[in-house]
Amino acid sequence: MNKSRLNSLIIFVICLIIVLKFDFVVAQFSKWVKEDFKVINRVIYNQNVDFENRAEILKVASRYVILDQSKLKVYDDEGIPIWEKEVATQNVLMASGKSSIALVEKKSGDVFIVDMKGNIKASHFGFGSVKGLKYFDEQYVGLLKTDGTLTILDEKLEVLSNTVLPKGEIIDFSINIKRQDIVAVVLDLSRKDFNTKLVIATFNGEIISGSNLFSEIAYQLWLSDDQINVITDSQMMAYDYECNLRFSVPFDRTVRKVLYEPEKGQFYFNVVNENGQIENPKAQNAIMVINNVGETHIEFDAGMDNIEGLKIMDKRLMAFNHEKIIFFNEEGKMVDTYIGKDEILDVIILDDTHFGIAYINHMDLYILK
Repeated sequence: MNKSRLNSLIIFVICLIIVLKFDFVVAQFSKWVKEDFKVINRVIYNQNVDFENRAEILKVASRYVILDQSKLKVYDDEGIPIWEKEVATQNVLMASGKSSIALVEKKSGDVFIVDMKGNIKASHFGFGSVKGLKYFDEQYVGLLKTDGTLTILDEKLEVLSNTVLPKGEIIDFSINIKRQDIVAVVLDLSRKDFNTKLVIATFNGEIISGSNLFSEIAYQLWLSDDQINVITDSQMMAYDYECNLRFSVPFDRTVRKVLYEPEKGQFYFNVVNENGQIENPKAQNAIMVINNVGETHIEFDAGMDNIEGLKIMDKRLMAFNHEKIIFFNEEGKMVDTYIGKDEILDVIILDDTHFGIAYINHMDLYILK
């Protein structure tokens, strides 16, 4: 064998090794971002490009419910249409229960309860202008009216109470069914400094307790049997039902998104460093898991910027932005990744094996392989 052939053989062997190593790396990367779900169908909506009245999507039991223009549409877990019903207007709010949905026309305040067969179970007309709707365990409906009144209805849509909340921007409200308490957080706009009021009222509309959260802007609250959790952009604050502060968990980074898992009693926070004082790169954009007594269970790298939502699917945590979706296991390890085909607007978790990725005019439906 002459020298040139020997050199050619050596080069060939080196190239072969490089290719094999590259294939190994690609195989490992593919394993890291393996996709456990596959697309099974696509649901179309928003076909008239109406940016003011875009489709609203919810899940009820094992059904996808879409309020699209003047039609209420229901699909099964594979995207097969089950039924659709005309609604009188596009200006509607919708909230889901376990086996039914609540709807309210925002201008007139007409309220309806519709079951998953398309039957109207209850109706009540003429509450006036409404800007917020919540449906609590299919037992109570909460209407937030534009004049600041919070109206609570029973399952037959009979009025239980009208609570006039303090003046300001009503950020969030909820009810404790066992205690028959109404809880709300209101941003006081009458002061130069930001100030949030925590307000507790009874089902008869009487305000019985309150607290000022000075220099804090609350934007979400969750209730448990004996605790009120208020989330601001800098801390989590836990109160009892006499508005006494039990504890607070301050954050050294800004809270971008938060999710509460009531079955585990855990909060999932996406915290982002915006002041440039944290050197650890994994802490710049992290997800923290904190229990309902304020103890941090785990913190891990969020894996992407500009997170738009956090969801729980079985034992997995899902985080998504407008470009992709990442699944994490309970140890915070990234186990699955999906790249959006367009701008991702939302992800609808149907159950442990089905979810949908919502885009501007369609939703791709996925199932566990």
